[in-house]
Amino acid sequence: MDKQSKLSVKQLLGLGTLLFGLFFGAGNVIFPVKMGQDAGAYCLPASIGFILTAVGLPILGIISSALSKEKSIVGFTMPCGKKFAYFYSILLYLTIGPFFAIPRTATVAFEVGIRTYTGEKSGIFLFIYSLVFFILVWIFSMKANRIMDVVGRFMTPLFIILCAILVIAVFVSPASRPSENIPAVPYDTQALSQGMLDGYNTMDALASLVFAGVIMTSLNRMGVTEEREVAISTLKASLFTILFFILLYGSFVYLGASSRTLTPEGQNGGVIMAYVSRHYFGFAGQILLALIIGVACLKTAIGLIVSLSQAFHELFPAVSYTSFQIVFILVAFLIANFGLDQIIQWSVPVLMFLYPLAIVLIFLRFLKTAFPTKISNLHFQLSCLMAGIVGIFDLMKALPKFTRSWAPITKLTHWADSSIPFFESGLGFFIPAILGFILATTIVSAKKLRSK
Repeated sequence: MDKQSKLSVKQLLGLGTLLFGLFFGAGNVIFPVKMGQDAGAYCLPASIGFILTAVGLPILGIISSALSKEKSIVGFTMPCGKKFAYFYSILLYLTIGPFFAIPRTATVAFEVGIRTYTGEKSGIFLFIYSLVFFILVWIFSMKANRIMDVVGRFMTPLFIILCAILVIAVFVSPASRPSENIPAVPYDTQALSQGMLDGYNTMDALASLVFAGVIMTSLNRMGVTEEREVAISTLKASLFTILFFILLYGSFVYLGASSRTLTPEGQNGGVIMAYVSRHYFGFAGQILLALIIGVACLKTAIGLIVSLSQAFHELFPAVSYTSFQIVFILVAFLIANFGLDQIIQWSVPVLMFLYPLAIVLIFLRFLKTAFPTKISNLHFQLSCLMAGIVGIFDLMKALPKFTRSWAPITKLTHWADSSIPFFESGLGFFIPAILGFILATTIVSAKKLRSK
């Protein structure tokens, strides 16, 4: 093995920092806080579930992409067929882009800093705030590299330091003890599995399939090109990211679990953070937190706009990068004005469809690397088909209440609850995907026997 392919500790730490910077965004703050408040006394099992899907799956996604040597989602999903690859890739890009993740950056910043002061006029203030926010995104995304480097180098660490101070204050003087707070439904009976589903909301496992190309390019520039060493270097670098995110999520979950007495019921994670910050540090502390999280969200939005505009320009070269950039910013601005609660409400069903397919694809890519001659495209196609069918039922079950109460949807989800193993806990895709894999193996084996 080439000695240059072995990275130093400094290089691995730099790669781990890059991984953390790519994944760290608005959702990494608001969702563990909200989950902690809802889980109450059962915040520990909920945290374990959250970490499995919000930390474990993204790292596996990066490693499996590195092993596959595919730097795009289209290439990663191509064994399922060209039409599926384009359909899934476009839907995933739109989900982690202008439909949900980018609008969420503007609304989280608004919720943390401004909404608690706006009262009944929050809609008008959200419109003004998001308009300014996305004008800045448009200006900065024209020359994103320098701006993101400066902001990322100073504002993200500053935000983490401020959050650490807030978390320390919560640990030293908690408003209430998590053990005193009764878990809300469904955490009272299935905290672990619900925590796993909450981890989907960060969208990091989906984003890992996009960020994998960045990591592989960075490794190649460092001289790491051999397949096995790419995976090992990624895994080593990931240890820093894993440990940091576990610490971060654990702290945010505790913050939420101990703050139930400080906030009105039914608030999202952004509002909870605002109330907790004001409780410990007063108005000045909340404003400082709002400014810093606003800049951190701005950085995330710029990065997503740039990367997704480039990706769509590569998929559809006839349309310019600038055209995609402007359209995505306009769409994100319009969706942001529905508010954070509505964005979360409608993103969950889509995530419930996309995640099972992403999980199946990630594990199939590992198997393909281990057994390249035994895993065929048919294994990908039938496993994803079966998982996708169940994903449609998961999507229907996660629809907003007024939609899923429609009689046909209610009947279908009730049937799935009673007929598909583990469906109630969000793992209904597991056995069907395995059955699809077994069926593909049987068909491939039968074809080989016939050809002899």
